Amino acid sequence: MGRLNILKDNYFLLFAAYAVVLSLFVAFSYKIIFHDTWEYISLTEKLAGFFKSDVFIVHSLVYPFFLSFLLKAFPSVLTMKLANVLWSLLIGLVLYKECSKKSAFLIWAFSPIAWMVSPIISPLFPASFFILLAYVWIKKWEEYKERKHLVLSAFALGLAAAVYDLGLVIALIFVLSFFYNQRFKKVIAYVLIVFLAFSIRLIIDASFFSIMINDKILPFPIYTLIRFWGAITVIQLGLHSMIPVSKISLLANISSWTFLVVISPLTFLIYKVNMRKNRSVMIFLALSTLLFLFQGGGFLYFFLIAPIVVMLLIDVLGKKEIIIHAAMSCLLIVLLTYPYFVQDKEEIKIRNMTISDIKSVSKDFSFNAAVLETDTLARLYIFDKNTPYLLTKSEYEKALQTESYYTYYSFRLGSKIGLDRKLEVSAGMKSTKNENIDYNSLPFLIKKGEVVPEGYKQTKCYSILCVYEKTV
Repeated sequence: MGRLNILKDNYFLLFAAYAVVLSLFVAFSYKIIFHDTWEYISLTEKLAGFFKSDVFIVHSLVYPFFLSFLLKAFPSVLTMKLANVLWSLLIGLVLYKECSKKSAFLIWAFSPIAWMVSPIISPLFPASFFILLAYVWIKKWEEYKERKHLVLSAFALGLAAAVYDLGLVIALIFVLSFFYNQRFKKVIAYVLIVFLAFSIRLIIDASFFSIMINDKILPFPIYTLIRFWGAITVIQLGLHSMIPVSKISLLANISSWTFLVVISPLTFLIYKVNMRKNRSVMIFLALSTLLFLFQGGGFLYFFLIAPIVVMLLIDVLGKKEIIIHAAMSCLLIVLLTYPYFVQDKEEIKIRNMTISDIKSVSKDFSFNAAVLETDTLARLYIFDKNTPYLLTKSEYEKALQTESYYTYYSFRLGSKIGLDRKLEVSAGMKSTKNENIDYNSLPFLIKKGEVVPEGYKQTKCYSILCVYEKTV
C-alpha cells in the first residue's frame, strides 16, 4: 500500500512539473501565427469584445465561442495559449487513468508533437481530447457492453466534429472502423448521438448567421460548414486564383511524414501491437493517416490521433524503450521548437511601441476608425475596448471599391438534351463595409518615415506612429 502511494505521489509531481514546464514553454514562445491561427485568435477576441475590426471566418465557431468567455475574464493572448496546457494535461490524465501502464503519461509528456503544437491557438487540442475519449469509451463498450459507454463515445466524437472541421471526416472514419461488423440499428443509434453532440455547432452558427431568401430572414445553421467545405471544393477543382490544386500524392507534403518520429521516435514499434485484438483501431489509424498524408497539412493533423497511438505504444514499450523515447524526444523537441523562441528583438520593440501608440491615439482622438499601415499583427495584442476600428491598407482599398468581390463563381448546367430551362447557380464572397465608417475621410496611422498618402497632413506623432488626417 505504501509503495502504491509513493507511485501516486511521484506521478502527481510529474504532472505538476509537466504543467509548469509546458506553461513556461508556451508563455515564452514568441511565435503565435501558424496555419489558420490568425482566424482563431481574431475571432475569439471579436467574440470577447476586444477586436474591433471585421474578421475572416472559414472554420467552426465552437471553440472560439467558448474560449472567448475565458478571454473576457483574463484578456491576453497568453490566456488562449495557456488553455492548450489545460487540454494537454487532460489528455495526459486520461492516458494515466485508462492505460494498463501508468507510464503512458511519460510517453505523452515527452511526445515531441505535444510540445510542437502547444503554442498553436487552435481547436486541435479539444478535438484530440474528444477523439481520445471516444476511443476509450468505445473500448469500454466492447469489453463491458454497457450502453452508457456507447452513448459517451458517440457524444465525445460528435464534440470533436463540432469543434474541428476535419473532425467530421475523422468521425466518419471512426464509425466505419469500429462499426463495420455491427448491426445497422446500432450504427444508426450511434450516429444519431454523434449528430446530437455535433448540433452544438449548428446552434452556434444559427445564433450568429442568417440568410435572406426573397424577403424572409432565416437562421443559417450551416454557414461555417458551407464556408469550409466550399473552400476545399473550390481549391480541389482548381478554381481558386491564389491556391493551386492539391496533387493526390502521398509524397505531396514531405513534412507530413514527420509523424513517424514526432508522436514518438519509436512509433515504428506499433507493428508489435496485437493486430487481432486491435483490428478496429488499427484500421482507424491507417485510414486517418492516409487522409492526413493526402491532405498535406504537415504534422499538425497527426496530433488528432497522437494520444491513441500513445495508448497502443505503451503496451509494447518496456522500461528501456520508454527511457530511449524520452531521451530522443528531448533532442527532437529542442531541434524542432527552437524557431519558436527566435525573434528579432527590434521587431518585438517596434510591436510594443506600436501597441502603446495605438492606445495613446484612442485616448487623444475621438475617431472611431483608422487605417493602420504598419505591423497589423499588433491588433491582436491591444485588448482595449476603446481602440478604434483598425483596417489594413488592403482592406481600406477594397472597401473603396464599388460592389467588390473577393471571389465569385458561377455554375451553369450543360445538357445534351434540349431543355426549356437550365440551372444556374452563382456564389461569391463580397467585401463588406461598416455603415458607421466614412471610408473617404479615414485617418492613417503610419510609421515614421513611411510614405504619406496624398491629401493628408500630419496631426500628431508618438513613439513610432504618426497620425495623418485628410485635408479638406
